[in-house]
Amino acid sequence: MSILVELQDVKSSLNVTLEKLTGLEITNTYYTEDYFEGKSPETHEEFFEFGRSFYEMRLGNEQSNDLLLLYINRLKNDIAMLEQTIKALKKEKAE
Repeated sequence: MSILVELQDVKSSLNVTLEKLTGLEITNTYYTEDYFEGKSPETHEEFFEFGRSFYEMRLGNEQSNDLLLLYINRLKNDIAMLEQTIKALKKEKAE
């Protein structure tokens, strides 16, 4: 496989990871807006709903953290692949 094709593959993989991280950021923004913005709870029922939203938010945060770790690991792997490809290109050029 040529170096150019390898670099294009790594670039595509990095772009996919970037899109996923961007999507995760948007999702987290919506969580915050949905659960923590707006009027303050005033009645017993509103306080109960507010408390329930914390439980839902915790679950959402756990899922987001799992995805962030997955995407960070993918990004690290892609960067390592890119570094290997650059080294191979430098070695090929030196010969």
